[in-house]
Amino acid sequence: MMLMQLVRTNVIDLREGNEVSGFTVFNRFNFTKGFAHPSRAKFSRLLVLFCFIAMQILFSVHAQNLDRPLEGNDQALHNKVSMQSEIAHLLNFVKNTKCEYERNGKKHNGKDAAKHIKKKYDYYEDDIDSTEKFIELSASKSSMSGKAYKIFCSDKPVLNSQEWLISELANFRETHD
Repeated sequence: MMLMQLVRTNVIDLREGNEVSGFTVFNRFNFTKGFAHPSRAKFSRLLVLFCFIAMQILFSVHAQNLDRPLEGNDQALHNKVSMQSEIAHLLNFVKNTKCEYERNGKKHNGKDAAKHIKKKYDYYEDDIDSTEKFIELSASKSSMSGKAYKIFCSDKPVLNSQEWLISELANFRETHD
């Protein structure tokens, strides 16, 4: 609050054409020590004043933006962050599963499957604009043979990877929305 009062006082003095009255305050913070020429000291005081005013404007604009709903680019950024969070969860889900992942007739553990899916995700990243698209392009079927990935869990019937991950995505969204 004291800083804002200092800025307001100095702005009023500048508008009236007076020399900046905050000189003693700036001297207290040693902003002018070491300057050989008085015009440099005056310039430094004005520069510090400008910085204070700029900070006040930026903070007030930021405070106003905290209360408004997300729009346009803000919403797109929020969606991208949500998508990345969901993808990270799914990769972690696959990595830590006790089920086996079948790709092109060979079974793999969760860690190897997650590594493969991550590699495919890195390749298709520019084409992925949703978590569902991530599942479709990176984690549901072989891009070489077109065969669907299968999930073998000891206590459940065999599932397609896409169904399994869509189900887990729904659970994740339900608990995180």
